[in-house]
Order: sequence, then structure tokens, then C-alpha cells
Amino acid sequence: MLNTEQRSPQFAIARSATLLGHRSSPGKAALARGALLTSDVRLWLKLVSTPLVGSLCKLLPAFRSRMLGNPRFLMVLAIEEAIGVAAKWSAEKSSRKDKFWKEFDFVLSDMALEVIGDFAVVWLLSPTRSFTPRAKSGLARYINALPGHALQVGKYKPAQRAAVVAYRGAQFFGVSFLASALGHSLTKYMVDRSRAQSPHVKAEGEEADKELAPVLDNSIAWGGFVASSTNLRYQLVNGFEERALDAYIRNPVLKSGLIFIIRFGNTFWGGAQWVQYAKLIGIQ
Repeated sequence: MLNTEQRSPQFAIARSATLLGHRSSPGKAALARGALLTSDVRLWLKLVSTPLVGSLCKLLPAFRSRMLGNPRFLMVLAIEEAIGVAAKWSAEKSSRKDKFWKEFDFVLSDMALEVIGDFAVVWLLSPTRSFTPRAKSGLARYINALPGHALQVGKYKPAQRAAVVAYRGAQFFGVSFLASALGHSLTKYMVDRSRAQSPHVKAEGEEADKELAPVLDNSIAWGGFVASSTNLRYQLVNGFEERALDAYIRNPVLKSGLIFIIRFGNTFWGGAQWVQYAKLIGIQ
């Protein structure tokens, strides 16, 4: 049975426009079974009319579900990547000092790892809104029913909110472990190649004699750090943005500025935590 919003004239107009203007739209079946509201259809029409974004929404269901679940997904992703790259660049220059450009291969390796990690965090924690029917039974049904993050607005049980922290933690560990294994392996390869080509470098300073941590040890440590510290911090950041900023800040410029400040502080704090943790366990 349709609710009041679904029976409204606006819904009928939006439904007709979607069916006639986008016959191959993946939302057609969802509209037919009454799974979408007027707001969903209006947002979908806005997305498909946007250059590039519309094409990506049609081609990539996972991207589409995130844009529907969080219209500011791309803005958050851009802010997070910009902050991450800027903070990482600053940290690299600070730690490498006058060797920054001589070791630029290593810098690029670390920067690539940062970009991958930031993308994974934003992607996995973003709320979603899917056109496709949910699984009717089993583990897939339970996972599909979880919120995007622990503090997402909605009628979720405490057990579901706790479960999504553990679930995201497992996802973060897997992604971060693989990203670190790739990035750290590349860095070790470039270090070994550089030393083989310039054996006299060892005499130029104490840092040349330092060995990078084993790939497995570094990857496990990074995966564990992201699964715990990063996971919990971003759960809080996403919850604050949704429950405080979205609810009380109407000015888009002010909201974007606050999001930038919050995420910059979170990234800076996380970077400091990682350095302390890495030194504590002896991998740096």
C-alpha cells in the first residue's frame, strides 16, 4: 500500500518523467514496486542530469547507492583526499628535510598509499541507498540492514550499530593490509635499488643505515591501526556531521568549512597517533 507521499501528484510526475526520460534507468523496477519516495526520485533525476556523475551512477551501482545515500559524498571524498594529501606532503617534507627531492620516489609511494586509504575510508563509511531488492535471508540480509556508520540516523538496534563498527573494522583491515603490503613492498624495492646504484650513500648519514620494517609486520600494524583508531575516529566524524551539522547548519559554505576543519583535525590527530604507535612497536 502506498503512503501519502507516494500518492502525491509530485510523485506521479517524477515517476512518469523517470520512466519516459530514462527508460533504461535502474530505478525503474524500484519505482514499479513502490520502493522509492518523491525525494529519492528527485535526487535521482538530478544525478542523472549531471555530466559524468550521471554516467557513473548508471554504470556503477555501488557509486549510485552512495550518491543517493549521501548527496555530499563527492564533496566529502574531495575534502578528505585534499586534506590527506596535504597533511602527508607536509609530513614527508618535515621528516625527509633536504632529502625530500632525492627520495621523491619514496614520497610518491607513500602518497599513493595515503590516497588509497582515504578513498577506502570514505567509501566504506558512506551511507547508501540502493535500488536493488535486499536479500531475504542469511548473512547478506543482515549486512545489508546495517547502517553506513554506527551513528547514522535511522531506526537501528544497538546490536546493529555495534556490528557495523566490527564489520567496518574488518573491511578496513583487509583494504589497509593490502594497500600497505603493496606500498611498502614498492618502497623497499626502491630503497634497495637506490642503495645498489649508489653504495656510497651509506656514508652520508645515519638514516641510510636504517632498515625499513618487514612488509608483513608493517602491513599487519597498519591494518590493525586503521581497523581500530581510524575506524572509531571516522565513525564519530560521520556521526557528528550527520547528527549535528546536517541538522543545525543550513549555510552550505559554513557547513563545508566546518567539515574541512573537523576532518583536517581528525587526519592530523590520526597521523600523530600512527607515528607514536609505530615507534612504540618498533617498526619505525
